[in-house]
Amino acid sequence: MENAHFDTMTEQMKKMTEPATRLNAVLFDHMGKLAEFHLKTVRAYGDLALENVKGAASVKDMESLKAYAGGQTEYLGQLGSRMIKDFRTLGELGVELKDDVEKALAGQKPEKKSPEE
Repeated sequence: MENAHFDTMTEQMKKMTEPATRLNAVLFDHMGKLAEFHLKTVRAYGDLALENVKGAASVKDMESLKAYAGGQTEYLGQLGSRMIKDFRTLGELGVELKDDVEKALAGQKPEKKSPEE
């Protein structure tokens, strides 16, 4: 009789904590995706900045200054494109998180996706 009572309590506790467990799994998964995204973007922006600094350091005369200044348009274009892509990816991650949280709270299992670069 005692075991049946404890089994019932255990099942009730599982049912009570199940949504929180699913939600925590979703949040943990998305934290990992966000961390991976941040690492990739820090690397990409660092590489872009390093290339630009190397170009600036190579300026020795008026001709190299003109070449460097001419390359700034391309640099800014790359930087702008990268920023747009990254903001799009962040938006997609946000929508994915919202969808997965809704599914987890509704008792469904969220889909596993890997983050975009």
